[in-house]
Amino acid sequence: MVRFPFLLILAIGSLLAACSQPTGPAKLNVVAVSPADGASGVPVDTVVSVEFDGVLDEASAAGTLVVVAGGEVVEGTLTLAGASLTFTPAQPLDFATTYTATLEATVKGLGTAALGEELSWSFTTVSLAPEGDEGTGGGTDTDGDGIPDDIDPDRDADGDGIVDGEDEDMGLGFVAGVSPRPGERIAKDGAISLTLSVPLDWDSVSPDAIRVYKLPHGNQVLDGKDRPSVPGTLSYDPATQTLTFTPDEAFKTNPPHYWVFIELDALDTDGNPVVVNAHWRFRIEK
Repeated sequence: MVRFPFLLILAIGSLLAACSQPTGPAKLNVVAVSPADGASGVPVDTVVSVEFDGVLDEASAAGTLVVVAGGEVVEGTLTLAGASLTFTPAQPLDFATTYTATLEATVKGLGTAALGEELSWSFTTVSLAPEGDEGTGGGTDTDGDGIPDDIDPDRDADGDGIVDGEDEDMGLGFVAGVSPRPGERIAKDGAISLTLSVPLDWDSVSPDAIRVYKLPHGNQVLDGKDRPSVPGTLSYDPATQTLTFTPDEAFKTNPPHYWVFIELDALDTDGNPVVVNAHWRFRIEK
């Protein structure tokens, strides 16, 4: 009878036991991201995408790719196509802004284990071309608002040489001053004020005489008001003859672009009509 050493038998048994253990599915891996980590000069109409080494499990991929700037999540849609996951922003991104994309660890492939660890990378969008450059994004910036005329038409409807809404008194005799001034930056907790040269009959003032609208991106002129205005309260200080719009919540910084519309059709304290129609853009400090 052939005898095997006890230790040899034990080693063979352990090896067989190890080989009989089921192995788990391979882990999903990221092959590439776009825009690349640290990329600069990224177009504002970019999409954010991730390529994997296998076809994705649709249920696990839902909501796993998020893009953030300035602490605020960018709105958009997430689509899956085979081994690709793509986030398309709802509106063009801000110029000269750093964005961080984060992919959650829970995304997995068909027949593969989850990614296992969160992945984050950052990129920076293109700056507006300097004055004098040609093409979209460059050229003259008549009103000095940082957006060239070929993107933002700086209109001068009456041909007086002053861009519409850009002179402080708005070209209207009733207005003594406004805050913020056109193109100015204000703090997130700021307010909008209109100081008049005549005392108002407060009871004749409509509560929506000053309305504020958030723009989805900076290179846009708000011609219509077919969107909800920023909720807030209008008040009047008779001592300073100032109307003030105070938003219910702090202004957002991503994107930081807003338009204010003033449509005042009221009376002064002597019963004379006071009519002001003006609008301009301002920005929120980041």
